Amino acid sequence: MNVPEGLGSSIVKAFRFMEVSLNPGGFWSDFLTLAGESTYWVSGYTGYALCKGRDGLGLLDGVALRILDHQGVDGGWGYGPGVPADADSTSWCILFLSKLGMGEGVEGGVRFLLEHQNLDGGFRTYASPVSVGRYMGLDGSFSFEGWQTSQLCVTGVATRALIDAGTSEGVDDALNFIKGSQMGEGYWNPYWWDDALYSTFSCMWALKAGDGGDEALGAGVMVLLVRGWLSRRR
Repeated sequence: MNVPEGLGSSIVKAFRFMEVSLNPGGFWSDFLTLAGESTYWVSGYTGYALCKGRDGLGLLDGVALRILDHQGVDGGWGYGPGVPADADSTSWCILFLSKLGMGEGVEGGVRFLLEHQNLDGGFRTYASPVSVGRYMGLDGSFSFEGWQTSQLCVTGVATRALIDAGTSEGVDDALNFIKGSQMGEGYWNPYWWDDALYSTFSCMWALKAGDGGDEALGAGVMVLLVRGWLSRRR
């Protein structure tokens, strides 16, 4: 495979940018909401994405250790400091720590994650959404139904986190939920995102790991539907 000219230099510059982008607490943060700015979700997501880089391992190790230091007593991580833990943020922290081989904390995270699996096999964001609603100052008139319903943008990542953590518990049910939830046009519907690309990637990512990789997926109907949907987005 031909490596584009200047790719190595670009990666080095990217790591330098990420290094200076750490907040005063040593985390990456973004997405300002009513719950404040995301810290643990963003750090887990970013750290995992950067794990394939050839440099910056010291940087990543430092962030990972800080994530471990901020793991909740329930085993999970929240959107940011003080926010009740959720399945989505916990999944990205598990993925990041697993990628670096830091088993400490992953076991507790997996237990927390499995507590968010619904009977249909999918994963909900919050086990007790009222607590996070109270944190955000939302009164009883606000509906939390979507926060405790199985969501594909959460389930895809949670399933992949369980697989990467080395557990099979809950995985088959989650994969069956994903397989039965693909839209006829080829995508998977999100809840927390405006666009279906993230949820579709996450679900295919989980299926690839859970069903034995590319060969197992082959040219099946799901893959063909996704390809058709993606081609129509150009």
